Amino acid sequence: MNENKEFLENRAKATAHVDPTYLEGQIKLYQTFNDDIYMTNRLKEIKAPTLVICGEDDMLKPVRFSKLIHKEVKGSEFVLLPECGHVAIFEKPDELVSLLVGFVTKHKA
Repeated sequence: MNENKEFLENRAKATAHVDPTYLEGQIKLYQTFNDDIYMTNRLKEIKAPTLVICGEDDMLKPVRFSKLIHKEVKGSEFVLLPECGHVAIFEKPDELVSLLVGFVTKHKA
């Protein structure tokens, strides 16, 4: 913790406004990780337009995992967010909204 003090302080500031109910979803997510749910072999089944967004500093799910998803989902698009960890919605909300709006606009029927 001492080695990462600045990072942890910045993370605490970035997530200070998060609604406590967010944690319920996080618990379910971590239970999935804990149960070692493995679905990588099914990624090729995805036919919908897909945007894979990853923070370059993501320590929970490093970039290699997002690149694997991008590789396995045919026609997917990949974006690496600089200076961003695992929770882009809190760390880079404006950039994320811009990417999502652009992607949805590009692919709307």
